[in-house]
Amino acid sequence: MNVYFPDIDIKELRAAIDERLKREGFFINGYSLSNLILHIAIALERCLNRFPAFDSGYPVAGQTTSEVDRVTEDILGAIEENYLVTFSEADRRSLKLILSTCLVDVDSLEDARRVPFTSAEIQDALVHVGRVGIMPGETYGEGGLGYLRMCIGGPRSKVEEGLARMKMAFDALYEKGGSDR
Repeated sequence: MNVYFPDIDIKELRAAIDERLKREGFFINGYSLSNLILHIAIALERCLNRFPAFDSGYPVAGQTTSEVDRVTEDILGAIEENYLVTFSEADRRSLKLILSTCLVDVDSLEDARRVPFTSAEIQDALVHVGRVGIMPGETYGEGGLGYLRMCIGGPRSKVEEGLARMKMAFDALYEKGGSDR
C-alpha cells in the first residue's frame, strides 16, 4: 500500500490506530483494519493534495454509539494533528461508518466465549435452522479459527429479519443443549 501512498507511513498509521483501539477496549480484525487504513489513506491523500472529497450523501446510520463516535474522533483528530490536515465532513462520515460496522467491544468478546457451543455448532444452526449465511473464520486466515464471520447490511427490514432468524437458530441450539467445548 505504501507504493500508492508514498507520503503516508502506512505501518505507523496502522500501529497508531490499532494501539488506540486496544487502549479503548475495542477489537478490529486484520481485514477490517486494513480496509479502514486504506480508506484513511485515501482521505489523507485527498487532503494532502487538496482534492475535493466525494460525498455520497448517505447519512451514517443512527446506530453508532457515543463510544464509537468518541473513538472515531480521537483517531481522526490524531491523524489530522500528525499530518496537519482537516478531514471533510464527508470523509468523517465515511470513516465513522467503516469504524462503526467493524469495531467490537472486547468485553462482548469475553461474553461470546461463554457460549456453550463450538463455532461449528453455531454455524450449522445458523445455516440450517436460521437460514443465515455465515462463513467459518478460518476462511480468512488462521487467526479466524474458532470464529465465524458474517456481513450485515441492507434494508433495515432485511437486517431485522436476519436477526430474528439468528435468534431462532440460537433458541434451537439451547433447546438441544450445548457441547462441552
